[in-house]
Amino acid sequence: MISDEKIKQIRKRLIRGYPQGELTNELLAEGYSGEEIQEAYFSLYPKTQTADNSSSFPLWYVLCVGIVILLMAIFAVEYRMIRYYKYVFPALGMFSIAASSLADKFVKK
Repeated sequence: MISDEKIKQIRKRLIRGYPQGELTNELLAEGYSGEEIQEAYFSLYPKTQTADNSSSFPLWYVLCVGIVILLMAIFAVEYRMIRYYKYVFPALGMFSIAASSLADKFVKK
C-alpha cells in the first residue's frame, strides 16, 4: 500500500501538471503494483454521492408549455378560431398539463 506521504506527493505533482502516465511509470519502477497505483489515484479524488436519476429537463418547463398552449386556446376562442379548432387547443393544453404531472413519476424510478 502506498503511504499517505507518497499520496500527498502524487497529488502535488499532478496539481503542478506532471503527466499521470509518467508518474505511473515512476511508481511502477519504484516497485508499486498497478493496483496500488490505481488505489492511490482513486484516493486523490473526493468521494461523491451517486447521481440520482433525476431528469435534466425540469418539470416547470413542461408546465410552462402547458400554460402557453392553454393561453393559445383562450386566444383562439377570442379570435373566432373556435369554429375550426374547437377542441384542438384545449386538448393540447390539458394533455401537456397531464404530461407534466406524470413526467415526474416516470423520470424518478
